Amino acid sequence: MQRLTRATDVVAAMQSKIQSQRVLQSAEAAAIYSLMTGTPNGDSYDLSPDSPIDMGFGLMSADGSKLLTPSDVSGLTPDLWPATGGMRRYSLPNTDENAAPQQSARANIYISLQDTTGLASLNQVNSKMLTPILQHVGANGAEARQLSETLQDYIDLDSDKRSSGAENGEYRRAKKPPPTNSPLRSFEELGAIMHWDEKIGTLDMTTLKELTTLTLQSGFRPHFASPLQNELFSEDAQSLLQSNRRGLVENIELNNTRASDSARLRIWARRPDGRYDKRVIEIERTLTNLESPYRRRWVYDATVLESDLEKSASTSLDENEPIKLDGLKHVVHAASSAP
Repeated sequence: MQRLTRATDVVAAMQSKIQSQRVLQSAEAAAIYSLMTGTPNGDSYDLSPDSPIDMGFGLMSADGSKLLTPSDVSGLTPDLWPATGGMRRYSLPNTDENAAPQQSARANIYISLQDTTGLASLNQVNSKMLTPILQHVGANGAEARQLSETLQDYIDLDSDKRSSGAENGEYRRAKKPPPTNSPLRSFEELGAIMHWDEKIGTLDMTTLKELTTLTLQSGFRPHFASPLQNELFSEDAQSLLQSNRRGLVENIELNNTRASDSARLRIWARRPDGRYDKRVIEIERTLTNLESPYRRRWVYDATVLESDLEKSASTSLDENEPIKLDGLKHVVHAASSAP
């Protein structure tokens, strides 16, 4: 009986994991579809299929058949998804034929959208931005400065060692592979960097991933940053701008509020036990490449409490109250023909 119970528990756990992956994959596909078919509009993406296309010299209809007049555009209603952390609700069709009618669809999946220019890029290190983040996730002031400099030495193209950094000589003496002198390909690569390998076990890596990105981008735009990110260095915003003018700090775009082609998606899917499966990915739109119109970067998967979702949602998640979130519309649902 004990062996049968254990086997039953294993099967149940496997089925739960498969269902969780199906839910996350479906929600991810829906969100990516929305981004790829949407049109950048200021700091948002317009998901409406009827929205006009800005050609520079005028507005073209969504199907590209004609130029639109002001009267044509006045009757169109945009469906804006803000890239400033805007939250959408997604209903996954219920495939259980025995489910009650009111359970035919579940609205328990939430997706937030944030432009990656609101995150600090680890591949374009700005010490004045990265140091307070590292202190927030568990490093003291001296350690944060050292980690920032060793990271910069690891990814830059030269062999000039910073005061607290490390180049080929230090790696050779420590019998470690030399710096790649190229951008990081994953967050896991941080463990190969001098001093990071000793400290990484004590850092809050989930929070570090939440506040940073590996995307190579034009610059940091505070308009898209999270409240926590802005809080960590908001007092230095003007000094950062002044330093930028003096050439000491680069890539600060305080006044740029336009969405870029790279976005971070956070997906929460409710589990039967009340917790949430969370997936964080980044999507870079490369629409000029017809064979690969976007690039996907996985950031992390985790199981979190509802409080993690509530920090991102500015509304009640009580199932007995109406959820004041726009649904993720204009998405094609695939249905299996298998019995």
